[in-house]
Order: sequence, then structure tokens, then C-alpha cells
Amino acid sequence: MLGSVGIMYINLDPDVGDSESLTRPFVNLEFTGEGGTTLGLEYRWKDDDMDCKAVFSAVLRHPLSEETTVEVGTTNASPTGLGLDDQDWFVRIGMDLPMQ
Repeated sequence: MLGSVGIMYINLDPDVGDSESLTRPFVNLEFTGEGGTTLGLEYRWKDDDMDCKAVFSAVLRHPLSEETTVEVGTTNASPTGLGLDDQDWFVRIGMDLPMQ
């Protein structure tokens, strides 16, 4: 099991509105099982009125081969990193392409 605790810092652009800096603590845990399957969990506390909710994300990764990994997960983080009301589900297939 791997774990990390830290603080995420965001400095919002003053051209968009009021300049405001956000500092939010987070905790991450990653569990590794047989065959390289991992379960990653992240929780980041709501620190500001801009967040609808605290951020929670989870992802299950399973390697299909050395080059290909499939992921299934959920998150309520927006692209800007703020917590949204609803959880969104995602499925991804990752491939490593050799650069030679």
C-alpha cells in the first residue's frame, strides 16, 4: 500500500474575477494486488465556497499486457480541480507507444 498526504495550492487568475488562492489538504491511498491490479483513492477537503463538494476520486487499474492498461473510476473533480455535486464515471484504455 502506498499513501500520501499533502496540500494542493491553486492561485486563481485575477483576470477571471477576484484573485483568490486556495489551499486544500488531501489524502491518497493506493492498494496493489496480484497481477499488478491497483486501486487508488483520493479525498480532498472542501476549503472554499467555490467547491460544491469535497473532491473524491477512485480508480481501478488493471494491466492487460506490458503496453496496455484499462482503468475504471469515478470522480467529482472538474477540469479546474474544484469539487462538483455529481460523481462522473470514466473508462480509459492506456497504451504505451515506444519512441525510437
